[in-house]
Amino acid sequence: MKKLAIGLSFFAIIAIIVFSSTVFAAKKSIDFRRTLFVPVGQKTLKLEAPKGMCFLDQTSYSEGLIHKTFSDLIQKKGDQVLLAVFADCNSLANYGGTVDISEILFNTGVVTWMNPSIGETTAMSRQDYLDMREVSFRQYAEDGAGDLGILLEENTHRTESNVSLGMTGKVNMTKGKFDSTGVLATTTIRNIPIEVMLRYTRKNPPSIENIYLIMDKFMAQQIALNE
Repeated sequence: MKKLAIGLSFFAIIAIIVFSSTVFAAKKSIDFRRTLFVPVGQKTLKLEAPKGMCFLDQTSYSEGLIHKTFSDLIQKKGDQVLLAVFADCNSLANYGGTVDISEILFNTGVVTWMNPSIGETTAMSRQDYLDMREVSFRQYAEDGAGDLGILLEENTHRTESNVSLGMTGKVNMTKGKFDSTGVLATTTIRNIPIEVMLRYTRKNPPSIENIYLIMDKFMAQQIALNE
């Protein structure tokens, strides 16, 4: 694997949020927030977070601030719009009580809408779109080089539902530096190009092989939910 630095990346966004956030009041169980209906142009997509994850509530002041930080930074890239952010349900439910912002962001996912400025949807079939992205997906990741060192997998991962690329690195959190495993993936849902980033940060995060399986299941599920 080649050592790279992904600028304005998911890893960078996490660092910015962790060191600039305030603690707020604790909350009750939020398992019902695993499903989200999100408008995308003239369409609406139904998303379902991975097991144990819940979507951030944009109407909540504290969670809304986190969501806005993600949104503002992502939109600076100019080719994406944030659709959803999800994190560990238990951590979100106890945010401000026994849990602080860094623990919420240990395990997190981000869903974005790709290239809305050039069209709401693509006329390409999903397989044609994935064929196109597979050729340049690793270079696409490299082109975002910045000041955070991470290791990208040498080869992309391809299934019928997505093209993805795994990565590993260390993330500075308020409680220290932790190993992190992530995966960036893309697909189309109802001809809408989307991108998803998953990141797990603990002393023993999932292996690259396991995080590919998690992403493959997540992508296939989102496609099935919107057929």
